[in-house]
Amino acid sequence: MKLPSVIKISGLTKYYPETRRKWGLFTCTSSRNRPAVDNISLEIEQGQFFGLLGQNGAGKTTLIKMLSTLITPTSGKAEVNGYPLRKEAAIKRSIGIVSGDERSFFWRLTGRQNLEFFAALYGIKSGRTTSRVEYLLELIGLTDAGDEIFRSYSTGMKQQLSIARALINEPPVLFLDEPTKGLDPLALKRVHEFFKVQLNKKKGITILMTTHRLDEAEKLCDRIAIMHQGRILTEGTIADLRRAPGFGDRYQITAIDVRRNIAGRIERSLGGFETVFLDEDSGMIKFEIAGDGENLGKAVDLIRADGGVLIDIRHVAVSLESIYESIIYPRRQPATESPEIGEATEGDPHQVKDA
Repeated sequence: MKLPSVIKISGLTKYYPETRRKWGLFTCTSSRNRPAVDNISLEIEQGQFFGLLGQNGAGKTTLIKMLSTLITPTSGKAEVNGYPLRKEAAIKRSIGIVSGDERSFFWRLTGRQNLEFFAALYGIKSGRTTSRVEYLLELIGLTDAGDEIFRSYSTGMKQQLSIARALINEPPVLFLDEPTKGLDPLALKRVHEFFKVQLNKKKGITILMTTHRLDEAEKLCDRIAIMHQGRILTEGTIADLRRAPGFGDRYQITAIDVRRNIAGRIERSLGGFETVFLDEDSGMIKFEIAGDGENLGKAVDLIRADGGVLIDIRHVAVSLESIYESIIYPRRQPATESPEIGEATEGDPHQVKDA
């Protein structure tokens, strides 16, 4: 059953003026540069956890800022919680925003005092402010640190307080702009659980999150959109994207006692495969093939005819990383995930690299 859409976007576009220097000190401005957000249309249902993926400069943060009325679109329209973007005050009362930016806090005030200040900005009555602030401090796990000065907080604690601030007005929609940037693994795990379980599942809050982390999107999001140069290139559930042409399921086959040059015979028989591991001296091979029944049957028959012994056949779903790379860089062929085989790569394999 389709739920009502709480975010509706139609043809939203944003150009930033481009400054060009001419003749020393003289400058001129022009808006004829590439748009930061280019004719985006999208709907997000009530209670959905929606992820925006893309490199730096893809337009993710600009889109969030337009939806939260922090900047004005060049063209197009959008509604948040039933309010058009021109209803700035109504939208701001009905949303919360979490980002990696700490500059909006008062560093010489305590965590509790910061929350009391933002409660006053939202017009929450003083009699209710105390109970609301205490509830939020307990919810995010900062009750014991509530009276500590903000500047003494760790990165994780500052981010937790950002979450509490975003929830001060009990918003039905939450915008998360790279909310886990700089968190250590343990803090990351706690924040992920809090977003997904406490906010999205239990409270039914609709969440729109931008992230560079593919593993984060795969773990948290019901649907995702991949942005590039201001446009949405694809959108849907991860299962939808895996069913798209070129991203079919695959099988990983392991066999022993195979003869030498087995790789060449597999190549000739199947017309293509991917070697995961091959040791001709010991007669062991592990390889992946496109996941259709005909190819799987051919591979099994070939191994047996070669005198080999099948050890394992397992289904391998294409990784979100492979889908992302193939959409952003369409000339590259999608690769499959082989978490058990191969050497560790330098850096985080789930991190979207900057342009």
